[in-house]
Amino acid sequence: MKYTIISLVIAVALIVEPFIMTKYKNKRQRLYVRSDIDAIIESSPLPSHVNWNEINIFLNDTQYGWNMPDGYWFMHNWEIQPCVKESNLSKKSLHVLQCLSNDMKYLFYNVYLPYDRYETVEDKDSKYKAVKKVLDAKYHQLSEQLRERICEQFKTTYEATIIK
Repeated sequence: MKYTIISLVIAVALIVEPFIMTKYKNKRQRLYVRSDIDAIIESSPLPSHVNWNEINIFLNDTQYGWNMPDGYWFMHNWEIQPCVKESNLSKKSLHVLQCLSNDMKYLFYNVYLPYDRYETVEDKDSKYKAVKKVLDAKYHQLSEQLRERICEQFKTTYEATIIK
């Protein structure tokens, strides 16, 4: 009888263990997402000696990518966009735009910032602050107006996606 109970407890533990570990793993990943923001700033380094004036002019002239096929500008490869082909951007500027797109795409899809008390509910305001933090730290040489436009477009697109 004693060995039957011990065997039963071991069997239940083996069955339940994957579910407990998955829940713990998801919780642990969410707790460390805030440090991902600093990793984004440090990752995909920008080239040195970038002509930020060229990028600012290009983004203003193209209305910051709003003339692209849809609102998901950060999902597109900048190299194949018609506005880029027509403008003769330098390779360094194009690389900066692609880094910007990759960073925004990562923030959009991979960063989840939960409320402190409700881990299943995302804190969208914190997510938007993270976008602003990345833009202000990594892309600080973009004009303030462009950074605000990027944040606003990110927020509008994200809100529209959540509603769907």
